[in-house]
Amino acid sequence: MLQDAFLERISQQLYPKEKETYEQLCFPLRWHPRNYTQSQGFISQQIAKQLNMNTESKSFQNLSSGLSLFIARSADKIWKNFQEEMIADGFTVERTGQRGQPRNEDQSPYHVTYQWLWEKKFPRMAWELAKKEAYPVKDEMEMIPYEIPVPDDNRMITARIPREETLQKEKDYRLKLNLPNTGYLLLINESANGDKCLISPSKAYAEIPSCRLSQPLYLPPDNDRHRAPLAFGTEKELFLAIVTEQEITLSWINEYYRNEDVDLDEQHLFEIFQDVGKLSDCQIFQRVFKVS
Repeated sequence: MLQDAFLERISQQLYPKEKETYEQLCFPLRWHPRNYTQSQGFISQQIAKQLNMNTESKSFQNLSSGLSLFIARSADKIWKNFQEEMIADGFTVERTGQRGQPRNEDQSPYHVTYQWLWEKKFPRMAWELAKKEAYPVKDEMEMIPYEIPVPDDNRMITARIPREETLQKEKDYRLKLNLPNTGYLLLINESANGDKCLISPSKAYAEIPSCRLSQPLYLPPDNDRHRAPLAFGTEKELFLAIVTEQEITLSWINEYYRNEDVDLDEQHLFEIFQDVGKLSDCQIFQRVFKVS
């Protein structure tokens, strides 16, 4: 979801006027993390599916034989559009072999531009992009008063628990998640002033080094002494959940970190999305709470 949206943004910059050329169709397929290890034959077949093209036809033969050129042209467009930014990040594209390919495959224009897009460009764009692309939820992400204990038996009727649409400043809360997905949870809270806090994984609100979704999931999950309730001081609080199939282990979330509240600076956010950018896909959900 997020990876697709990112590639669509880049494609709009590379191909602002072109419609369904082989090269344009090739770009989001060849540069997508889920296809990184796939062969060029696989990419050709995926393009053919989009075009309802017979794989026995002459058109498909032309597509397959020209795919290396389409990849080289896309890499060249990335370099021309983002050259200044890439150089600042320490990336350069060299052309020393046939059809613009260096002898060292790891330094080919494709590999260099792929690495830069997902290790540098994506992490810088991802937070704002995630907020725009996240699926809005309501009942799946609720605040309940902290003094209400976590049910021991999830079969109990929880509809009686008060659901507060507008939160009260400085009141203690617990977040109840019932997302329609399984996987690992990265949960970020952004206040109206732009401050960000990592809710999951964390010692104070969830589990470390990672937190796996359950239905329902309460954060914090218990009232142990090392836990902390959620409390808010600004007029609006955004909660953005990133659900991944693969576990993401953050270098600074471990048994030894001192602060229970994990404030996210730009470098922390960058590292989170560097790891997310290595994945083939993720699901994103969000809810905004008003606070008075």
